[in-house]
Amino acid sequence: MKNSFLKNKSIKSFLDFFSRILISAIFISAIPGKINEFERTV
Repeated sequence: MKNSFLKNKSIKSFLDFFSRILISAIFISAIPGKINEFERTV
């Protein structure tokens, strides 16, 4: 019964897409700090 929510393919694909966007947002938000403070990063 608890897995019936994820059996719908459109909901599962949306959650997959949304989670990929959130994970990529974490890495994208870290890029400016690495470029601007390159000496500290190295």
